[in-house]
Amino acid sequence: MPVPPGAPAGPGARWPVPSSVEFARGLLFVQASIWGLLGAVAIISAADSYPLFGWGWTIAVIGVCCVLAPAKGWLGVRVPRGLLWTRQAVIVAELAMTVFAIVLCLVTFNLDLPVGLAFFAGFAGGIMSLVAAAWLATPPARQFFAKGGRLDRRLIAVTAVAAAVVCSGVGGLARAVAASTLHDIRPTRSMMIGTWRSSNGVVLTLSADGTFTESGLPSNAGEASSLNIPSQGTGHWRVGPYPAEPVGVVLAFAPDPRVELELLVERDRSAVIMYYDKGDPDEGPPGQYQLIRTRQQSSG
Repeated sequence: MPVPPGAPAGPGARWPVPSSVEFARGLLFVQASIWGLLGAVAIISAADSYPLFGWGWTIAVIGVCCVLAPAKGWLGVRVPRGLLWTRQAVIVAELAMTVFAIVLCLVTFNLDLPVGLAFFAGFAGGIMSLVAAAWLATPPARQFFAKGGRLDRRLIAVTAVAAAVVCSGVGGLARAVAASTLHDIRPTRSMMIGTWRSSNGVVLTLSADGTFTESGLPSNAGEASSLNIPSQGTGHWRVGPYPAEPVGVVLAFAPDPRVELELLVERDRSAVIMYYDKGDPDEGPPGQYQLIRTRQQSSG
């Protein structure tokens, strides 16, 4: 319901809150809930030995959520009071969030899941922020807030530029941290339990009881190995070093435990990969024989 010009506004105003203001307020609470839920998921994930998003992205997500969830909720509570500065703060914040969403989409558009979910979150969040700002710019909303809702354009410009710089820095840092994990990592037992497959049909299952089954491994498989590796076999596995090699997953075949091989472990964006180098280690992924986990089993 539009508020007539000159009608009482601000604290104690008798005029009802316009629907556009209520809609904007609702979006603020929705966004606060989403950021809070995402932060909770990131915190729970951080307790795991291998966080869902990887350490770089997990730290960035927790930091952003701890700021945005309470800020959005607080602004949502303040909006119905009709104070001019609240309207300005919400519009500036939502425009800044739109910039943040654009930066987030640019940073994450080519990343694999689950980190790639940040692209969809940024896309949806940016639309919600832009819509909320637009609702508060409608004539009924301007009339509801004190002093006719006149905006300080300099405040908006400075905040938008600062937000773009800060968000770009946060996004770049998070991606740099994530990129730094595209190297060998020290695996843990719980991290490696599950079924792993290669692109040419190899299947390797590492069970929680320390046994494994495999089919399709080449006879010379492994970053390091002893004797010929059977194309089908069972045995016991462990996480540990192999002589003169980094810590990886060591497979000891039955019935002769002298038949061993080691697979190294690295993180590729959001995925953990077991591999061995087919030739020159400097060739990177093109020169690796890789196995990717397709099913994770409980370690209990």
